[in-house]
Amino acid sequence: MKKRLAVLGLALLFLFAVAACSGAKTVNAGRYETENGFSWVLLEEDGTFSFTRHMAMSYLPTGEYSVKNGKLILRAGADEEYVFSIAKDGLSFESGTSAGDILPKGTLFKPVK
Repeated sequence: MKKRLAVLGLALLFLFAVAACSGAKTVNAGRYETENGFSWVLLEEDGTFSFTRHMAMSYLPTGEYSVKNGKLILRAGADEEYVFSIAKDGLSFESGTSAGDILPKGTLFKPVK
């Protein structure tokens, strides 16, 4: 009986260790901007965002954000979405409904300290 409990305990310990090291990526609230400072994303603590795709553009997408499978997803409405990969050094732009040629895929947004 003690042997079974020990094996069960080790199995549970192993499962917790695997879950803790699964690499779940998160993102901190704050401002992230491109190297030239022309584009930025502001993530608020309450789960809302504002996104300046380029400082010369008048339209400023706003809405709610979420994190799924290592991706930051900005939703500015039913038909408008922007996706970033969460990287070690910031956010890497992947795609966007109305980003067009403004932001190339892979554009890095670094946290502003």
